[in-house]
Amino acid sequence: MFLEDSRGFYEFHRMSKDNFVKLLNLVSPLIRKQDTKLRKAVSPAQRLSVTLRYLATGESRRSLEFQYRISHNLISSIIPEVCDALFAVLRGTYLKLPTTSAEWQEVASGFSNVWQFPNCIGALDGKRFLVIKPDNTGAEYFDYKSHHSVIMLALVDASYKFLYIDVGAQGRASDAGVWDKCNLKKYIEDKKLQVPSESPLPYSSTQSPFVIVGDDAFPLKTYMMKPYPGKNLTGDQRIFNYRLSRASVFPKMPSILAANWCVSNKL
Repeated sequence: MFLEDSRGFYEFHRMSKDNFVKLLNLVSPLIRKQDTKLRKAVSPAQRLSVTLRYLATGESRRSLEFQYRISHNLISSIIPEVCDALFAVLRGTYLKLPTTSAEWQEVASGFSNVWQFPNCIGALDGKRFLVIKPDNTGAEYFDYKSHHSVIMLALVDASYKFLYIDVGAQGRASDAGVWDKCNLKKYIEDKKLQVPSESPLPYSSTQSPFVIVGDDAFPLKTYMMKPYPGKNLTGDQRIFNYRLSRASVFPKMPSILAANWCVSNKL
């Protein structure tokens, strides 16, 4: 489905025609199907279009069936297949964890310049996405909000760009529990990511470590900062908590994603 009007195309797909074509060229080899004697295969362009439309609106498969003249059963298989292909071709460019000291320094500069929180190399948090209860799973996916869900743990930079994600943990797990088992924690603690060891804070000669910022759910570590707990805090502690809350940009991500990709409102 292609719309002739550029503005209409953008509103329909949440991207320009040029970007659509670039994306299509990347994923076509992974999503192209062969025609059979009985039917003509759905083209890569249609497969990408219906997937983007679903991500942009969260419309039902029945509604998409009416728009595209593709059966809702086939659409149900097209969407996850195309999403897997998108992840495969884009992850190396748009989901890249820093691996050199210079790259981590660049992330830290972003937090210092934008959020006035120096020596920060990422904001960490978890988000739960609703799922239909998998068969034969008991209460494994039943979370504290009485929903069945899976957890995405993510590290983002000062500009809301994902640096690392870990998706698929069962909903009953805590964010701290997911963190304890994820590869990123192991990489950091084993010093495999070339994170700079220490650097002086502004207006100070004292060497301080580079840190990730998280909420109360995460453990306090030399590489993990969290808010001071309680209400009877000193002025300095309140200021620290305020600065840390500003740097903890991940909670803003759902609304940013939903601005273009409304399916996230339905998850």
